Amino acid sequence: MKTKNRRIFYGVLIALLSLIVIMGGCGGGGESESESGEPPDQESESESLIPSAEELIAKGLSSKEGYSYDYVVTMPDGSTLAHKMWVKEKKMRSEMENPQGGDPILSIVDLDKQIVYMMQPQMNQAIALSLENSDTEYTSPKDYLSDADDQNMIFVRKDEFEGKKCLVYEMPVEGGKGEMWIWEEGSMPLKVVTTVDGETVTAEFRNFTMGELEDSLFEIPAGVQVMDMDEMMKSFS
Repeated sequence: MKTKNRRIFYGVLIALLSLIVIMGGCGGGGESESESGEPPDQESESESLIPSAEELIAKGLSSKEGYSYDYVVTMPDGSTLAHKMWVKEKKMRSEMENPQGGDPILSIVDLDKQIVYMMQPQMNQAIALSLENSDTEYTSPKDYLSDADDQNMIFVRKDEFEGKKCLVYEMPVEGGKGEMWIWEEGSMPLKVVTTVDGETVTAEFRNFTMGELEDSLFEIPAGVQVMDMDEMMKSFS
């Protein structure tokens, strides 16, 4: 009996050892490590999920939401131009610091009519001027998106701008180079840096928010007298 029990014991022991070896072999084959024993490149796997610039730009251009921001342009000499902007569909509102002091200069742009109204509300006067005859530039984030060569933009890294997660793309610029920070959540550019002939211009959309905007922001205040500058210029020609 003892000999028979030993045979049964050894048989069970050999079976257990064989099962352990088999399980160990299966476990080793199922590991996420590479042949070198190191885990796979997680960064390369995550980068494969990065949307193309074409996708992000198409999404941004199709957005119907209104948005507001501080548009700040830094010139090569370090000087800056700043506007507080509101944009809703085909209308824009700009508030620019008055170089002579006092209340800011207010502009309302109607892109459908191609007219800009420039006013100082405290004076109850406004000037209506066609965009063609206006030397003031009104740039929105969508302008940067529509002008971008999205098919030739290359993802270079992830970054943040004012706490917003962005995807940074290198973009072709005639005579130079550029980079665009596109907000992942809102699909809008928050920063654009271009360098041409060694001179760098940086455009930033600071304090960027998206949401519903009141129509009254884009209307001429009641009681403001509007002068048509185009008609006045014709009378002097």
